[in-house]
Amino acid sequence: MRPHDIDLTTAPGAPGALAGTITRALRVGFEVRLTVDVEGQAEPALVVLSRTHARALDLDAGARVWLRPTTGATSVPVLGAASA
Repeated sequence: MRPHDIDLTTAPGAPGALAGTITRALRVGFEVRLTVDVEGQAEPALVVLSRTHARALDLDAGARVWLRPTTGATSVPVLGAASA
């Protein structure tokens, strides 16, 4: 899933949302790139938000968040490693 196709909230309860903790927040121009350790997942999720949205949610490293795909988000299936 693309980082900008992930809906992030600071309150539990959204259907299908996964809980996680922000481990890194990087402000780059008008956007904020978040690295989120998601419970039950080996790899962290990358989330991109506008700086205004991140500021409104008061997001920073250590914050507890819930993630789910945005409406209409496109996902790509995970492909296994090719055998040699």
